[in-house]
Amino acid sequence: MSVATVALGLTGLGLSATTAQAATDDAADPSAGQSQPAFEDNAEQYMDHAGQLDEGPGEPSASDPGADFDEGLYQTIAGMDNQSFTTLRNAVLSQNPDDEANPELRQRAEELQRSFYSNGCTGVPSAGVTQQDVDACAQHDFRYTVGPNVYGEDTEAGRAEQAAADEQLGENIGGVVGPAANWLTSQFGGQFFKSTPTAG
Repeated sequence: MSVATVALGLTGLGLSATTAQAATDDAADPSAGQSQPAFEDNAEQYMDHAGQLDEGPGEPSASDPGADFDEGLYQTIAGMDNQSFTTLRNAVLSQNPDDEANPELRQRAEELQRSFYSNGCTGVPSAGVTQQDVDACAQHDFRYTVGPNVYGEDTEAGRAEQAAADEQLGENIGGVVGPAANWLTSQFGGQFFKSTPTAG
């Protein structure tokens, strides 16, 4: 299978992910990348309340792989400020191509959505998690899901990427909890920073 560029969900923001045998541009939904009004656009998203999370269609698995990202695209998304990442993630998860009209497009959309899978802030009771925390954890999960695939051949770069993801998590959470989150993930996150199946 050759690797081609797919414009699913990221087109409107000038980004693209790579997957095998991607659908052509003329088959893409013209509204791809357009974010629907959602909580991340609301300035009140950082109020102290239990955070909302859309997990997406599930984490990548052998039977349901994620998308194959190149390093440049991955770093562009990983390095976004958290509000921009959240807007992008929600836009990707909101994509719902008609699978009867174009089953390949639907398959590629699901691969991309699985790459943005998040289970929230692992091990933290949901009642104590704000929306800011949930959004920070979702970006951290993206980096832990896709990063190991991008740097799988380079152990040193993989370690540096995990450290950068952990540091970003702490900064995105902020306050007195941020440094603790950074420290905990740096100490125990290695068991979760592992390659996931992709369609590439």
